[in-house]
Amino acid sequence: MMKLDFSDSLNQVSCPVLVICGEKDKANKKASIELAHSLKYSKFKEIPETGHEVNLESPEKLASLLREFYISIWQLPVYKAQS
Repeated sequence: MMKLDFSDSLNQVSCPVLVICGEKDKANKKASIELAHSLKYSKFKEIPETGHEVNLESPEKLASLLREFYISIWQLPVYKAQS
């Protein structure tokens, strides 16, 4: 996995992206921040007091962030036009 490099393709991602990382996930935080900065329509969110396994350590906080993200993208004009 460490040899995978999709950086040349990131400019092709045109949908909203939410990059989530645990505050204590030292191994992935830097890469997560860089990924969010490399994508046009992304947001980076950090879950406090959480490590690598966000879904196990903070499922309620993760669910809340995902809910907020889905609501925010549903408000975008491209999605409103389809409803």
